[in-house]
Amino acid sequence: MKLLQFNGRSLPLAAVFYATHGIPVFPCAGKRPLTPHGFKDATADLGQVRTWWKQHPEANMGTPTGLHSFVLDVDLPDGPVSLARLEKEFGPLPDTLEQRTGSGGRHLFLALPQGIDVRNSAGKLGPGLDIRGNGGYVILPPSIHPNGTAYEWVNELAPAPAPDWLIQAMTTKAELPSDGPNPNLGPKGARNDTLNRLAFSFGQQVAKGDMPDKAARQILSQSACSAGLGTRETESTIRSGLEAGLKAANREERNNPFNSLDVHGWPTPHPAMFHGFAGEFARFATVHSEADPVAVLATLLCRFGIEVGRKPHMLAGEPQCARLNAVLVGQSSKARKGTSARPVRELFRFPETEWLTCRFSPGPLSSGEGLVYAVRDPQQEYIIDKRNGNGREMMVDPGVDDKRLFVLDQEFASALSCTRREGNTLSTIIRALFDGDKIEPLTKTSKLTATDPHVGIVTHVTLHELHRKLDATEALNGFANRFLWLCVRRPKLVAFPEELSQEKLHRFRTRLLGYLQTARDRARLRFDDAARNLWAEMYPQVATDRPALLGSILNRAEVYVRRLALTYALLDGSACVTLEHLRAALDFWRFNEDSAAFIFGGFESDPVEQRIVNALAEAGGSLDTTGLYKVFGNHLPKAQLTVAMNTLSAAGKIRIEERKPVGGGRPARIFHLSENCEETNLLPSPESE
Repeated sequence: MKLLQFNGRSLPLAAVFYATHGIPVFPCAGKRPLTPHGFKDATADLGQVRTWWKQHPEANMGTPTGLHSFVLDVDLPDGPVSLARLEKEFGPLPDTLEQRTGSGGRHLFLALPQGIDVRNSAGKLGPGLDIRGNGGYVILPPSIHPNGTAYEWVNELAPAPAPDWLIQAMTTKAELPSDGPNPNLGPKGARNDTLNRLAFSFGQQVAKGDMPDKAARQILSQSACSAGLGTRETESTIRSGLEAGLKAANREERNNPFNSLDVHGWPTPHPAMFHGFAGEFARFATVHSEADPVAVLATLLCRFGIEVGRKPHMLAGEPQCARLNAVLVGQSSKARKGTSARPVRELFRFPETEWLTCRFSPGPLSSGEGLVYAVRDPQQEYIIDKRNGNGREMMVDPGVDDKRLFVLDQEFASALSCTRREGNTLSTIIRALFDGDKIEPLTKTSKLTATDPHVGIVTHVTLHELHRKLDATEALNGFANRFLWLCVRRPKLVAFPEELSQEKLHRFRTRLLGYLQTARDRARLRFDDAARNLWAEMYPQVATDRPALLGSILNRAEVYVRRLALTYALLDGSACVTLEHLRAALDFWRFNEDSAAFIFGGFESDPVEQRIVNALAEAGGSLDTTGLYKVFGNHLPKAQLTVAMNTLSAAGKIRIEERKPVGGGRPARIFHLSENCEETNLLPSPESE
């Protein structure tokens, strides 16, 4: 098999290639199986494989191990050393099929004799050496490791027969060689000290996940026994050494400036998002196109919500109509964000009907006054006739009768730049338009007003462009939560895109027109009983507060889920919001949350606040003012520390106690970590403690 050709190539093509050659595969998100039964679902059936990777085009490939061969997993940093010791003792491994893992380790594929059963094991052969046998699986090239590095084939050899000594070591409980993974503790008199230092080193490896705790204790116990050390003394030394190593590694991890990296994988769309008419059209429009179905779906939902107007609504304190905004964030300029707009524009053409489509604007978004002007009210002025001095009210601008406006702006980066200009009102106006309020800017130069505006916006930006603007957080905080933030990219390569079938497009138009006409006559829609029960169950989760910047972007979740559910219901011609509509809305919102976490990851946690919380946790939950300043080396400006402490206090993450000195004088302030702080995701996870 020509395996090397797939290094760095298409994942779906590679999956089909493996299946064609009889290698069973199954899709994974990172290393996590995406099928119900994990590696047990692996198959070489081409139809099933194509279906999986059509649903998950970015999925990695897993394949089971242990049937006729197993994999020797040589992990960094200790695996190569352990393997070298074994090969020095017993002889070199044969040349065999090998791949380089995303973390830089090696996977050696070795054949098994008939009737030999090798199970999964970790560290049995030595630190950093794991066995992937019966009941296990490995990830195949060109899959992408969570760190962003691709798995790669090193050669195209067939799996060589495993040597007898390796099979014996894997299948028996024989004692390991003293000069191999079982360390030599040195001369008598220094052995207990050597064991302690070795246990300390193993404890650090256990803390970092490079060695299982059980394997570390087994190797240390065997070494101590071989050296003639007593059982009671051995247990105490091993326990104290391991604990000291664990604590040292955890301290190092907490002090590592990179341990707070918030890295997210590219979000995967949830199937229920593509419910009903909108999902059908999104799939139809992208079969022979490089457009992302999510981009088509979002554009269609936003456009439809503006077409139906303000009348159909759900009541949540105040009416919530089907008015949506979305930012389509592309991985690069090749994300084909604009390609998604054309089929939606084609869909909403009704030349031979009486339906009057909403007004359309290609943007760009530049000023709030420009948006207000597009949906302005009639304007009258008191005009004085200079000839006779008489005056009267006269219409100077008839305004706009149809307050429905759909804006499709391809350059959101320029809009972000505009919001940074002094006096620009774009952010304020977009917020008011989303809420549906009457727009009446209080400016000297403009007397424009807009009553009952119904404006929806879909705009595009690349991830790189957006990140260049993220220093202007005051601009994002002004209107970011009035938009859905959706990651889109080119899901496949289509060398020869095809035009949409006009016959099928006409059928979609006919159905859409029926839904529009029905929706126009709707008023208030309610949840049916099943949807109402689900909403009551999910509401606490939807309405939960989120920290810092990410919270400011996602804190209109309740509003958006209702508006999305309403839109799905209207696109079904339904008189109420059913369980299917609510599930579709919840899954759409989950994708929005995943996208926002990917786009804004790392910007939502204030480093000063995080450091304060970590310091309080390490100090047992309390510190005084002097202790806090010492955390920052007495160099943090007083104003910056005050702002961070006030923010944590307002969020309920710390509490402040004032203690009056016995002899009088200024009270001392003691800062305590609140009991609910761990629930706010600011504390390190238990695994890192």
